[in-house]
Amino acid sequence: DDSGSVLSGIFDDEDGAAAADPSKGTMPSPSDCVDDRKFNNEERFKPFHEEKWNTRLKEILKYREEHGHCLVPHTYTPNPQLARWVKRQRRQYKLMLERKASTMTQDRRDILNSIN
Repeated sequence: DDSGSVLSGIFDDEDGAAAADPSKGTMPSPSDCVDDRKFNNEERFKPFHEEKWNTRLKEILKYREEHGHCLVPHTYTPNPQLARWVKRQRRQYKLMLERKASTMTQDRRDILNSIN
């Protein structure tokens, strides 16, 4: 049963199924996630890509404040870019679990897990 998973948020599929993950984390503030991150992906990602990822992260934090969760539907008309980004993060996470090429890093996964 994956109902207690830390991943029960951003990584949930449309049907609510979450991947199992034994890691646990505390809920950071939005500024902790974006402004005071404890990692550096400059070598892996171009600044433009990192900036776009951070922009979407801020948007998912705002969505969570408004809706109380991070389960952005694939057809979220107020912000289709956010919907596509969340879908992409879910896919990249699955690729990472399968040990395939993925843009999902451990640091990004930890950040997304921490916001639930």
